[in-house]
Amino acid sequence: MNALALYGRYLSASLRGQAQYPTATLMLAVGHCAATSIEILGVYALFHRFGAVGG
Repeated sequence: MNALALYGRYLSASLRGQAQYPTATLMLAVGHCAATSIEILGVYALFHRFGAVGG
């Protein structure tokens, strides 16, 4: 079985699993967005406090 077909089967199984638990999928997506937002806010705070990175 080639890698693309195997990836397709994995993607199909993943989507079926997510469809069985839509609330968990939504909470996971919200968690990822919150974590990314916090990381961006942290980088912004560092650059705001210490200024640009100089050579």
